[in-house]
Amino acid sequence: MSTVSASSFTGTFNDYGRDTDSDGLFNSLIIEAEVIVDSAPQGYGVFGMLEDSKGNMVESISCVQVTETGKQNLILDFEGIQIFGNMVNGPYYLTYVELSPKDCSQAGGTPPMPPESYRYDAHTTNPYLYTQFEKGRAAFYCGISPCTAPQYLIRSRDNLNTPEPNSPNTIDTCKDGSSGEYLHDESIERITVTSLSNSFFKPGDTVNVYVQVYCDSTSDSLNFVYSNDIDNIQWEVKDSKQCSSTGLRTLSTTFSLDNKVGRHAIRGVFGFELGEDKTCGNNDYDDNDDIVIYVKGECSSDSDCQKTECDSLDSSNTGCYQGTYRDYHDVLNMCGSDSTCTMEECASYTAIITDADKDGYDTECDNDCNDNNADVNPGKEEICNNIDDDCDGDIDEDLTRQTSCGMGACAGNTGYETCTAGSWGEDTCDPYSGAGEEVCEGSIDEDCDGLIDEDCTCTAGEERDCFLQEGVCEGLQQTCNALGKWEKCDYTSRPDYDTYDDCDGLDNDCDGTEDEDYVESATSCGIGICAAEGLMQCVNGKEEDSCKAGDGSYEICDNLDNDCDGTIDEDLTRQTNCGIGACMGNIGYETCASGEWGGDTCDPYYGASEEICDNEIDDDCDSYTDMDDTNCQEKYMISLKKGWNLISLPQTEDKDVEEVMEIFNDNADRIAAFKNGEWGIYDKSDILHSNLDEISESEGFWIRMDNEADVFMDKEVEETDVSLNLKKGWNMIGYPSWEERDVNWLFSNVMDDIRMVYVYDGDFKSLNPERPSGFIIKPGMGILVKAKNDVPWYFDGRYNKGESLSGLDFSEGWNLVSIPLESDKTKSEIFQGTYSDLYYLKNNEWMQLKGEDKIDYSYSYWVRADESSLQIEGKVINDLDIEIQEGWNMISYPLSEEKGVDEFFRDVMGDIDIIAVFEEGEWKTFSPLKPEGMNSLDVLKPGRGIFIKAKRCSGWGFDGEGVVVK
Repeated sequence: MSTVSASSFTGTFNDYGRDTDSDGLFNSLIIEAEVIVDSAPQGYGVFGMLEDSKGNMVESISCVQVTETGKQNLILDFEGIQIFGNMVNGPYYLTYVELSPKDCSQAGGTPPMPPESYRYDAHTTNPYLYTQFEKGRAAFYCGISPCTAPQYLIRSRDNLNTPEPNSPNTIDTCKDGSSGEYLHDESIERITVTSLSNSFFKPGDTVNVYVQVYCDSTSDSLNFVYSNDIDNIQWEVKDSKQCSSTGLRTLSTTFSLDNKVGRHAIRGVFGFELGEDKTCGNNDYDDNDDIVIYVKGECSSDSDCQKTECDSLDSSNTGCYQGTYRDYHDVLNMCGSDSTCTMEECASYTAIITDADKDGYDTECDNDCNDNNADVNPGKEEICNNIDDDCDGDIDEDLTRQTSCGMGACAGNTGYETCTAGSWGEDTCDPYSGAGEEVCEGSIDEDCDGLIDEDCTCTAGEERDCFLQEGVCEGLQQTCNALGKWEKCDYTSRPDYDTYDDCDGLDNDCDGTEDEDYVESATSCGIGICAAEGLMQCVNGKEEDSCKAGDGSYEICDNLDNDCDGTIDEDLTRQTNCGIGACMGNIGYETCASGEWGGDTCDPYYGASEEICDNEIDDDCDSYTDMDDTNCQEKYMISLKKGWNLISLPQTEDKDVEEVMEIFNDNADRIAAFKNGEWGIYDKSDILHSNLDEISESEGFWIRMDNEADVFMDKEVEETDVSLNLKKGWNMIGYPSWEERDVNWLFSNVMDDIRMVYVYDGDFKSLNPERPSGFIIKPGMGILVKAKNDVPWYFDGRYNKGESLSGLDFSEGWNLVSIPLESDKTKSEIFQGTYSDLYYLKNNEWMQLKGEDKIDYSYSYWVRADESSLQIEGKVINDLDIEIQEGWNMISYPLSEEKGVDEFFRDVMGDIDIIAVFEEGEWKTFSPLKPEGMNSLDVLKPGRGIFIKAKRCSGWGFDGEGVVVK
């Protein structure tokens, strides 16, 4: 089968609404077009993608039986309930059409089986409008298995702040309780009914009923209630289940349907301490939701089909259209399948159809309520004209439009008016909403009365000089306030202003004169022969005492008062010296008493300490120096400079920080360590507010030294393997070894995890993997490492990569995933158990991954699974090559954290038409051409695969942060 080019589709599309899925709630949107068939295979699949103005997508998949070549009608049926879930009435645009001459069940976004298909980008410019409607009862109806009343129809309860979207969701007068909060107290979220033997429901079928609920406590329970006829309701409790824990839970039961054709109802009754006989919960926290299923028989003859109002159109009552049902409808009534109850040959048929106004709607079957007016029929949209335009029995129903009002600050206020009897009225717009007190700022009418700055003497914010402008008041200004009045000058705001002008060299009282209030006073000085008198005066803004005492001399040890202070030989001391080695030059003092020196305090052993092994000093002042002491022979020296040093403790068990301080013999006063993205500080002078308790051998840390110092560490400690967990960004790590090593050798096994390495020994030295440089890492050095991602390492003489763990969560059915960690494992080693089918798109062809195949981490994969979780073990991915073909591509998302779509694809966004992910059974998309906020996809998540539609072939890559052009 082949078709004309895609562009020929746009001129022939037409659309209309019909409830084809028989859910009893919403019309489907039907779109028809023409295709040209060159040959007539058994059938072909039709797949279409519909997109609304918010980027939401709806799929249509169908099979078409082909018996003739030439022009054929192509029908795309988009389910109304899916459109309702997007909460947008239109317009819609058909963005994608695919035709497959093979198995239509795999057309579209899931992998085709086999992969041959014909795809055409329609990109129609025709907008298709959709108007939802409700009919019958509010419960969800369906005739296929499984049948699901989805969350976006029945979640929550009717009367909560977040009410049920399709309330009341019951087929009788049973109502929900009104107390509580959504997802905090009891509610039913989803109901699914599945036949264990058929794709539809037959009399006597065994069915599974699954109900997802929100459990507030383990005292909550769910009754499974059943009636075999919704017109003659007789409720029966089939089972009751208790919540085993809180939160979202799925409760289920199994029972057999009665042997009766018709519409059966299943109800979930959920509540707190609910009785097992309850068929309707009537307490404040109870929730009741129904689902209706069509139970169908087998149709083998005309008599098995039900007659309808249009049967009379067959005047001879001898037959029906070829391929239609025996009851002359184009939709299935109560037959179990569509093949056993259709006419395969044309019999005589005479149509009697009245369509006087030629609008495509007749009075007999299409319910045209005014066949003399082409603007009135069931396909029209209701407008405000006091006419039932859409023939639904209501006039001008639910019509509102936005209004605007207000002036000044209230300009642009909005409201709504309602259509009644063909006229608009009851405008809710308030012209004074947002009005406030008038502010004298010169441009805005704040009180919305049409006047700006009325009753103002000045403009708010205006400034002028204050009256006093001398001295410290120079430049002081006063300001006009919001009421249009001048504020009082605040001279006290100047820090030197004072009404008393004292001696400070300033004009404090702003009168043009400095220090005029100062008053001189008499003074005296000296004692004995040195006594004298003078005055305290203000000189150049400072007080000066003119009193000068007589000349004395320095006090000497002679039993005289030489310095005229009234005391003889007071406080006279002189220095003495003693000691050898480190104690050489020790000093003491002797004191003068009654003209004589005595009381020498010099200690010849003061300053003696434990012998330091390499300073050629007799530290303990006992005449033995350095290596003469046997304790110096099994140590390693770490030299520290005054100030901050970046170090680590080689092969030392985790130590309390106070023990670490003792190692440095009180030469250190502060330690700072960077752990898990936060600084820990130990301050010897402020222990109460310190937050660092422990230092380990895997950590580097900063230490502040009061002086230069050499610290000796015992080499007797054995080297052991050490684990390190690096975080994305900066990390401070230790060097747990006694060997001096070249930095490139030490980090050679982990270079692709690193952005930068620094050490500090008074000067910073760095290693950049892009521009390698050489220096030696010594025992005791601390190391700053900037990691590309969270990665585990271990040290066994050099730094090596460790293994990481990451989880993948699967929903039942198809999942589009990325494998987030890299390993050498095969597909069967990673995906064990029920993960049987893995597909990916390569060079525009679908490929299946076999059990012995290795994973290509540049692709994402379709995985068919049960609802489950899978742990992935491997190494963090920092670099990938990605080959991009024109059109659709499946690529991976190898990051371990969420990132915005525009940030991840920033460097290649100009090559992209559309980006899509498949999450929780729904497509989310991002288009670079759409305004901000109009895309349904904003954030990429770990473990999720990505569809990319590219404008051209290109070579891309992943650099640890995002996608770049190689």
